Amino acid sequence: MIGDGDRHADTLTRHIALEGAANFRDIGGYRTADGRQVAWRRFFRSDSLAEVTENDLKIIAKLGLRTVYDLRTEHERQRAPDRLPPGLALRVSGQAFFSEKVTKLSERIRSNIIAGELKAQEAEFWLRDRYKLFATEELGEFRRLAQEFLRQDVFPMVVHCASGKDRTGFAVALTLIALGVPREVILEDYLLSNLYRRSLSSYLPANVSPKIVAVLTGVHQSFMLAALEAIDIAWGSDMAFLAEGLGIGVAERRHLRAVLLEPSREV
Repeated sequence: MIGDGDRHADTLTRHIALEGAANFRDIGGYRTADGRQVAWRRFFRSDSLAEVTENDLKIIAKLGLRTVYDLRTEHERQRAPDRLPPGLALRVSGQAFFSEKVTKLSERIRSNIIAGELKAQEAEFWLRDRYKLFATEELGEFRRLAQEFLRQDVFPMVVHCASGKDRTGFAVALTLIALGVPREVILEDYLLSNLYRRSLSSYLPANVSPKIVAVLTGVHQSFMLAALEAIDIAWGSDMAFLAEGLGIGVAERRHLRAVLLEPSREV
């Protein structure tokens, strides 16, 4: 668990201030259950990189990134393609985020928004259901990302989606699980998106209440807890989830920890 003073220091250190991306963060510095530390400047998370400025590109270039993994859909990428420094390998997702259940959930919530009938509690229920699907029906997308981790020379890497909070939030959560970071710390990192998320209110009708805007555009502990509970129900344990769901067994975990954790100081 991170103390209040350390958490504040980490927050200032891990957030990389860009003009065109609000939620670009380093996941370094978190402690694992066995006392090791996630290495700084190896793995980043972000919102869309479509609006980064020339100054931002200079900052990003200094990070030495080798891979950008874009979790957005093909439609999102075509509408707002990433702006990247020369030489970066852009690796993109498939279409797994359009499962039948997600489509039905999205259509229902969209129709209720248009009709002005959406209630904050309903929006919370919908998002919790949405997060559960990350760990079950949509796991194939995250499995592809997990397998990307095992390739040679892919780090430093940044993973991002549109707002950097939901799809990216779960992607970072599974990464930290694989590294052995406790769940309470994973939740703390997830909730930092409330400090840095970009405004999404322009995507919603003007008649949507501030309470509903807060639910739809923010992150809430209950959302990620729903995903973690789905892991427990579907897989029984984090280790089974990693091995059976993501293809990250003992050897793969060892490799990932060698790449993303600071070297052990044990002699």
